[in-house]
Amino acid sequence: MPTKQIKMMEKSTVLNLIKTLGNQRRLRWYCPGSYAYWLLADAIGDGCAIKTLREKSVSRLLQRQDIKAVLAQCGDGVLRPSQLPNSWNHDAFPLVLSLGIWGGYDAPYWYQTSRPGYNLVLRFDFAGDHMAELHKRFGRYGWLFNSANHPVASHNNRKRETLAWARLDIDLETNEVLIEELQSDWVRDAQFAAKHGWRSDNRWITATEAAAYYKQVLKPIQASWQEAVLSGTLGFIRDELQVQNVFYHDTRTGPALKRMGYSKPPRSLYQDLPKRFCMSTTDIAPTLLLRHSRCRRVLKKIRPHRFFRYQLNVGAGETLCLNA
Repeated sequence: MPTKQIKMMEKSTVLNLIKTLGNQRRLRWYCPGSYAYWLLADAIGDGCAIKTLREKSVSRLLQRQDIKAVLAQCGDGVLRPSQLPNSWNHDAFPLVLSLGIWGGYDAPYWYQTSRPGYNLVLRFDFAGDHMAELHKRFGRYGWLFNSANHPVASHNNRKRETLAWARLDIDLETNEVLIEELQSDWVRDAQFAAKHGWRSDNRWITATEAAAYYKQVLKPIQASWQEAVLSGTLGFIRDELQVQNVFYHDTRTGPALKRMGYSKPPRSLYQDLPKRFCMSTTDIAPTLLLRHSRCRRVLKKIRPHRFFRYQLNVGAGETLCLNA
């Protein structure tokens, strides 16, 4: 058991991360299904023997028909990045990634953090084309399909609306990131509004208006938002945080650590999605949690506990150095 106890991710640590990484606009395009190519590219690095690839966690992707066609062209039995297909097509959609902070030193159960303190938030906001559609259809509006109590774009900044977000607990010393949460208020509330209507701050949006927006604009994104956010999150962890070991909550251990009571997290996000991304299961908790006494007590109480885990292919010698 570790003797050193790091109680929390401090607010200053998160703010320093944002300062070091920069909070510039990060435009991300996502094409439905392309997460599989991203995972394979991460797994093979500069190239990998197909025989070796079949022994990795991503081996289940090799059963996809499009991937089988690629492997059939590898005459020397080695898959290289240049052989992976370009997944771009007319279904691709843009999201704008921005950074934020969430949490507090008191009431971690309200913030739903596994240990007290703060998380780094990755916000996946709609790009300009989607925002133009919103203003065209709904004119001037207040809060739409997001909650002020969640880590979404500022209420005073109507230039952006948040499709979804990821919350990260980070320990650069242990080379670990725990994905605390993936969530979208927007998709859930837009679906509700399409059936029942919606009260924005200064106007009533009818079910007919909301249904037209949902079917014509949001639905193509709704089908793939989970893939887009998780692949974007893994890319951020690898390329910007340069952290190798990623942990992800499951439907039982996560609620216990985050003190969610009777609130049950969606199976689609905390079981089906990590499995689709070839994450393995482990009963070994991240060290960043084991360093906290309460987390150790909870994990001991709910044995057997379980986490999903994925090991990213971070370049040798790359280390993120925080600015003073």
